[in-house]
Parts: sequence; C-alpha cells; structure tokens
Amino acid sequence: MYLLLGGISGTVFVFSVVVAWSKEPSIWPLSVLIGLIVLGYMSWLTTTRLIVTDDAIHYRSLFVRVDVPLADVARAVFARGFVPLSYKPYFRIVLTLRSGSGSSKERTINAGLFDPVETKRWVDTLNSMIQK
Repeated sequence: MYLLLGGISGTVFVFSVVVAWSKEPSIWPLSVLIGLIVLGYMSWLTTTRLIVTDDAIHYRSLFVRVDVPLADVARAVFARGFVPLSYKPYFRIVLTLRSGSGSSKERTINAGLFDPVETKRWVDTLNSMIQK
C-alpha cells in the first residue's frame, strides 16, 4: 500500500515540483496541494498498527482506535471477498465476542492495509492464544 499510494502520489508531486520550478511557476499551488495529499496518505499508512498484547487487541489508525480485551474474544476470522454488487475487495478481521462482554456480538477491524498472508497468520496465532 505504501508503494501504491505513496508511489503514485509521490511521483505526481515530484513531477509537479520539477515543472513548477523549471517552466511554470503558476503550478506551485497545485504542487503544495499534492504534497499535502502525499503527507496525508503517509500519515495514515504509518499510524496504522495492529497489535496483540497479553491482555488485549489494539488497532490504531489515523482517526480510528479499537481496543478489545482478549478475555472478551471468542474467536477471530479473517474475512475477504467483494462488496455485493461491486468489484471492490474487502479484507476484514471479524472478532466474535463472548456473550457476557457487554458490547455488540462482533467487532470488525479493517485489514486492507496489511499483507493478507501475514494477517491470516496473525489471526491463526490469535485464535491459538484464545484457545488457551
């Protein structure tokens, strides 16, 4: 995802700066806007974390924070597929919570920024921790 979002927008940013610097100074406002977009993408990507500690699951992103106590999790599933009536893929970690946890029955974590193979391995490890 770093390469896709950062590479495309970063290349456009570098190209716009080179053009603004050498040929057309009126492109500077557009270059600044593209630079802010690159900064936003990189901030979002670098702040996204998925961590399991001894007592909880912690998911952090730029504007989202999910903390689920490990004692409340009954099982975890790595779900992937396509949104109905669309070609948009989704990657999710669905946490099924125990009935006495006091919150909804499931918590969904967006796993689209993570490597699917690593995420599947992470979910399997999480399930083995829950079984103990």
